[in-house]
Amino acid sequence: MSDRTLRTWLRWSHLALGLTLLIYLFSPYTGDPTVTMLVRLGVLPMLFVTGLWMWSQLSTARFSDKAD
Repeated sequence: MSDRTLRTWLRWSHLALGLTLLIYLFSPYTGDPTVTMLVRLGVLPMLFVTGLWMWSQLSTARFSDKAD
């Protein structure tokens, strides 16, 4: 996967996760414990990881499998 494709994939997944978080915050499901647990254990960590990965993509490029 090229760096450009990876960055595009990360950007779209980060936007989708952010949209999911906004929908959760402004929906009537904020009191549901199941949805709250999914957001806490799924959406927020992945949102953090994709944001951090995009922020530090240059330093993490050496960890990607570039060995041909």
